[in-house]
Amino acid sequence: MLEVVSIDGKTIRGASTKSDLTSVSPHIITALASEQGLCLGQIKTDDKSNGITAIPELLNTISIENRTITIDAMGCQTEIVETARSNRANYMIAVKGNQGQLYQAIKDTVLLEKPAGTHIQDDCGHDRVEKRTCYVYTDLSHLEDGQRWKDLKTFIAIQKEVFYKATQKTTYETRYYISNLHISASQTNTMIRQHWAIENKLHWVLDVVFEEDYARKRTGNSAENFNLILKMALLLVNKEKTFKKSKNNKRLKALLDREYREKLMFF
Repeated sequence: MLEVVSIDGKTIRGASTKSDLTSVSPHIITALASEQGLCLGQIKTDDKSNGITAIPELLNTISIENRTITIDAMGCQTEIVETARSNRANYMIAVKGNQGQLYQAIKDTVLLEKPAGTHIQDDCGHDRVEKRTCYVYTDLSHLEDGQRWKDLKTFIAIQKEVFYKATQKTTYETRYYISNLHISASQTNTMIRQHWAIENKLHWVLDVVFEEDYARKRTGNSAENFNLILKMALLLVNKEKTFKKSKNNKRLKALLDREYREKLMFF
């Protein structure tokens, strides 16, 4: 399986001052090695929209050769694709209406062409049953000027069906992706799902466990620096497997127990 590096941003909401109209909550874009849960690099922007220009800069500062870069639709830009390929990395990027011609070409392909591969992945948990069907298409004839997207080889459609046990309701969603890879639908399905580790295992944990959005670090680079420290602390907590408790319990034990704290920090 090719290693996935997920790129996504998070706004640190507590880092701005409401009474100061010039105060801005910093937006931190992170590159995460999804399988290891390791932050490879990060870059700060003043606004979420600035991530489009910041992502190439981030990609040029980390080692991504032979890895697969996954990004949400905000990162579906020709410059980002070019940067990934110039660093000998693969890409698998979500597509939405911000790239109208490309988005319509993928929808037409799904409607009119036969997929080169199909894979179904089922998952149960959190009071719901999820079914993800992945379709991979290698016929790109519906896309004009396809050469703009460097080394583009496949369109991907992910149909997600989620049944909620509590409400007995089912929701349906289809997402589209582009990639330079031509791999099996099974591998594609798994790699796209790995992308969401950056939301579920990093950003959500920073907010819920470490309560980052409530921290009022507003001076200089304090918010950005503390964000990096929290990521390092989270990695240490995740790597420690002998104390089989929640992350909050591990943090409390590290606070009260010097021996355990030193074990967490590999002393």
